[in-house]
Amino acid sequence: MKVPYIVDIKENSLDDGIGIRSVIFFKGCALKCVWCQNPEAQNVNPELVYQPKNCIHCTPQCFVHCPNDAFNYPNMVLNRSVCILSQCCTIDCPADVFSVAGKLYTVNELVERFRSNMIFYRNSNGGISLSGGEPMMFPEFILNLIMRLREINIGIAIETCGLFPLNSQTKKILEQVQFIYYDVKIMNSNKHIQYCGVDNVTILENLKQLVKEGLVTLPKNNSELKIPASKPLLVPRIPLIPHITIKSDNLKEIAQFLKSLNISLIDLLPYNPLWIEKAHSIDHPVSYPRDSWMNDKEKLSAASFFKGFKFDTFVI
Repeated sequence: MKVPYIVDIKENSLDDGIGIRSVIFFKGCALKCVWCQNPEAQNVNPELVYQPKNCIHCTPQCFVHCPNDAFNYPNMVLNRSVCILSQCCTIDCPADVFSVAGKLYTVNELVERFRSNMIFYRNSNGGISLSGGEPMMFPEFILNLIMRLREINIGIAIETCGLFPLNSQTKKILEQVQFIYYDVKIMNSNKHIQYCGVDNVTILENLKQLVKEGLVTLPKNNSELKIPASKPLLVPRIPLIPHITIKSDNLKEIAQFLKSLNISLIDLLPYNPLWIEKAHSIDHPVSYPRDSWMNDKEKLSAASFFKGFKFDTFVI
């Protein structure tokens, strides 16, 4: 069984499903979206996170002693080409200038961690949300984790880009979750390749098959987002990325596609520029330079293409 790295576990989340939730961010994704909110979760391998702004300039000398001399102080220069991820810097530095994105957990460790939160999940109808990255890249581990969590009655939501083989194993995963948040980004396949690194054929086909085979429930409004349901509740999510996904032709095509599947409840995710700082910290290329939040006019303009739909959490 391939054990995935995890970049973060966010506790007490109210933004990733109903109720109070713990969100696991798995490391690894087949998409390479130029606006990715979690660039540290794209690569499946651990990465050194470098945040020089945290430096408190210890004197008379820096405490960091890199075995490969990858870090130069006081010039604050990090030579990643010779870094071997010894993690000495993460131990030596008292100011958290260095950290590593990517930690291994066993299924047992995760189950025991979340067991202590049972009262919060139970009282709020919450649970665990599997995010990333793309959790469906690790089906054997995910299925094992889900089955263990279900044994102690913890509900599961999964956030997916939709790029995975729809086979008996992944269907079994989806059968065991209560919520599926399914991203629909760009309808044109060539544009999808340009901005997300891969085509969208499998993504769109998987969504059609989930609906056609009756594997999911399509809530008509927020009042139908109730647990338990006979089948997992599916809500498509559309990221609103200025100059990319919110172009009128793309939003029209997305709306038509979702209507053809009798989908009524969706969610819109306004652009969040905070990813840029995270990208710089791991030396990840930044090809989409917008560093400001969307304004209300932009949000309203995008929402106008989805008349007749209900929104899960989206508000102006």
